[in-house]
Amino acid sequence: MVGAVSEILSVIVLGFNRETNNRLDDLRKDMSVIETARVGLSFAKQIENQEKRDNAISELSLKIQGG
Repeated sequence: MVGAVSEILSVIVLGFNRETNNRLDDLRKDMSVIETARVGLSFAKQIENQEKRDNAISELSLKIQGG
């Protein structure tokens, strides 16, 4: 009986752990995209030429949307 309860608890804990890790992976991916955007926009703001700055922001946007 104790073995069966232990086995059931192990399955539940492992399932929860897997689900939590998947969520954390998704959050890490989202944070990476946000950081890429932050750094890219920081560099783009330093471009004085309006047309080149707009082009850099557009390219950054396309890169972020593409993953």
